[in-house]
Amino acid sequence: ALANEQVSQLLVLLTNLAEKSLPEMRNLEKSYDTLPQTEISDLKNQNMATTYILDLRPTDEFNNVHLPGAH
Repeated sequence: ALANEQVSQLLVLLTNLAEKSLPEMRNLEKSYDTLPQTEISDLKNQNMATTYILDLRPTDEFNNVHLPGAH
């Protein structure tokens, strides 16, 4: 679940901007539905120096299971 409707609107705006700025983003969007859902345990093994995690869950969920380094 997202924090609120404004977060959903922001994601749509960012997607539209990315598609207009970077043609390769259109190809990524086509494959989006086939991407596996990522679990927090999977993210803990990521190199945080090369990964930016934007956590858009509601505040109570974010605080309950927070991934260090997530924004």
